[in-house]
Amino acid sequence: MGVPGRSATITAAVMVVVGLVVGAALTGCGREDFPDRTARVDLDGAVLTFDLESCGLDGDTLFVVGRQGAGPVLQAVVALADDGTTGIPEGTGVSVDRDDRIYEAFGADSWRLRGERGDPPGTVAWARLRGSRIQVGGELDPGEGAAVPFTLDARCDEPD
Repeated sequence: MGVPGRSATITAAVMVVVGLVVGAALTGCGREDFPDRTARVDLDGAVLTFDLESCGLDGDTLFVVGRQGAGPVLQAVVALADDGTTGIPEGTGVSVDRDDRIYEAFGADSWRLRGERGDPPGTVAWARLRGSRIQVGGELDPGEGAAVPFTLDARCDEPD
């Protein structure tokens, strides 16, 4: 036989914990949602938002071009593996304008295809296509100074 009232207390405590977990999960999901034809770049903790002027798939290459009004520009290309979702870091490149500087990260293949020589700037650690989202992460090189961590998340529901 149980202690009277104890079962109700345990049930109430469980319900509070379940409510907190569900609430946190829903809040977490909402943070990742943003409008179509928009890109967010987390650049060393600062989040930059770009309106996408062009995005989509050309053969096995994803592309993104975005602007902040008449100012900074975002450009990215992602080479896809045969599975159609896994990005190939060597074939990926990202360029972001910020504070009158160009931050870049390129894989060796995308750097060479751009017509450049020498070691590519920055590092592309990973890239992928997740539904309509083009995502890339690594470190962008600001041209002078230390590379900074970045993630790109571009939503392209209606590609060009």
